[in-house]
Amino acid sequence: MTQLCRAIYISQAVGNAGANLLSVAEILGVSERNNRRDRLTGVLLSHDGWFLQALEGARTDIDRLMTRLQKDPRHTGIRMLGFETIRTRVRSGAWDRSW
Repeated sequence: MTQLCRAIYISQAVGNAGANLLSVAEILGVSERNNRRDRLTGVLLSHDGWFLQALEGARTDIDRLMTRLQKDPRHTGIRMLGFETIRTRVRSGAWDRSW
């Protein structure tokens, strides 16, 4: 059985990443495609040069993504705020009500 997990991290944007709506939209476009492929769901927030992302999925898929993110030049200083095993994912569209 696959272990379902939730990971929450913050990181600081580098250069133009996160500087405006267009740069965040470009990140979201690529992330959405990759996350769908890897069966990950979640939310990405960007504010004042910082990213906060919450992800849900199989532990192996989250671990693989975190390894890729460590090498991503668009941000630095990734700090894990939380990592937990979960029974079910937050419903799509419910992230704004789950915090």
